[in-house]
Amino acid sequence: MKNFFASQQTIKRVADLTNMKQSADGTATYLQRRTDVIFDKMIEYKRKGFKLNIPFAKWRPSKRAIFI
Repeated sequence: MKNFFASQQTIKRVADLTNMKQSADGTATYLQRRTDVIFDKMIEYKRKGFKLNIPFAKWRPSKRAIFI
């Protein structure tokens, strides 16, 4: 019976770790979206300030991933 109890605790710990990872993944995804939105707004603000007639797609550099 002792081994059964130990295995149940192990299963619970693995489930807890899985939930923490899913939460962290969700947070990273949210931060990536927010960063993209802020970056887009910054570029649009600069374009309006300089009154450039350059298409937006040419101004935007490639997206970089956020590593947490």
